[in-house]
Amino acid sequence: MSWNQVSDLSPLTGNDYIENLQLNHNHLSNIAPISTMKNLNVLYLNQNNLTSIEALKSLRHLQLAYFDGNHITDLSPMKNFYESMVKIGDYQGMQLQNQTINLPPVTVQKGETAVSNNPTLDFNGNPMPVTSVSDAGKISDDHKTISFSNLPEGLTTATYNVELHTTSNSGVPMDYSLKVTQPIQVRPAAKTGRVHVFYKDEMGKELASQEVLSGNIDDNYQTVQKQIDNYQLKKVEGSPSGKYTAANQTVTYIYEKVDGKPVTVKYVDTSGNELAPADSLTGKLGDPFHVVPKKIDGWHLKSIPTNVDGQFSEVNQAVTFVYEEAKASILPEKPIINQNQVMPLDPIEKPTKHLKEISCLEKDRIIPLASVSSDLPSFQNTVVKTSLAKPITNKKNTQKLLPKTGDTSSALLYVLSGFIFILTSWFLLKRKRMNGQSFHL
Repeated sequence: MSWNQVSDLSPLTGNDYIENLQLNHNHLSNIAPISTMKNLNVLYLNQNNLTSIEALKSLRHLQLAYFDGNHITDLSPMKNFYESMVKIGDYQGMQLQNQTINLPPVTVQKGETAVSNNPTLDFNGNPMPVTSVSDAGKISDDHKTISFSNLPEGLTTATYNVELHTTSNSGVPMDYSLKVTQPIQVRPAAKTGRVHVFYKDEMGKELASQEVLSGNIDDNYQTVQKQIDNYQLKKVEGSPSGKYTAANQTVTYIYEKVDGKPVTVKYVDTSGNELAPADSLTGKLGDPFHVVPKKIDGWHLKSIPTNVDGQFSEVNQAVTFVYEEAKASILPEKPIINQNQVMPLDPIEKPTKHLKEISCLEKDRIIPLASVSSDLPSFQNTVVKTSLAKPITNKKNTQKLLPKTGDTSSALLYVLSGFIFILTSWFLLKRKRMNGQSFHL
């Protein structure tokens, strides 16, 4: 169906019988119906009006696919299509030679540089290499742009060529070539001048929209300083007034923030009495501040105010730290040590001897007192025996604890005192009896 001026392929939709389809030299721009022909092996679409073949990306295992003489610039959608093609003999499996494209015109003034953007993309989405260029154009290192300088006034039709030759992983070769036409309109140099006026802060941030002044060359211009809230003018870069020139001019008004009101920091007790001199913080309007309390001897901070963090503003601010008196705690400088305490070098041995029982009266020589006098009270014949209890010993602590000083001597003193008292009483009683005298206790 070549040379038949075919433009509508809808009758081919779903056709599973055709394996070889040749549609050269027609007016085809929509080839979507071909994508439904699942048994297609060979496809010729040379010299048509195709700008894209993306509609065919679902086809697989074609042996030949020719698209010469069209206007195709983007191959990135066809990567899987190309990788699925089957190599057959020495045939060039996929071919897109002699593509052409006319780009929209670029307009510049005399002396300016015209830039054309490379319209091509390879299978991986990268610009295809520019191999040659007219009119002293310069190709960028990444092949994305081509620049044309020093062009004469009027219309210049610049051209450049793009080529790509590659082979798929399955060995199918592919050739692509394109001629790009870039119209460039060069106008005479401007007879008017422009002044661009910017309003920025010290960091280069734009504080107000820029102004563009224009006028005839050699006419006077006058820029205007804008009033910007919370900012004041610091300096002007460029000439705020002057004459228009052929070259564009720039005037930049640079502003700085105005000073905010000071922040007073006070240090008082709970009664409001000043404990330390107040501090004053200063800064630019809107800038942040942070206040920390002082350390004051003998006082500790009672509470932290809620406005220790804030921003400098148009009004005075105060931050007040309230302290309360610290309670002193008295601690001895050195521990108190008993200088008289004696620590044994060796553990005290367990006692091995006990005090014997002591009889307070002579054996069997007890004289009844009832016969001495009827006026005296009678006493029972009693033998008083006193003995010391065996010492209580803690086996576990015998080797660790010292006996308390005076415990043993006090017990012995009580026993001896009782013994002397009884012995003395007995002696006096016997003596009085022998003398025939009464004895009263």
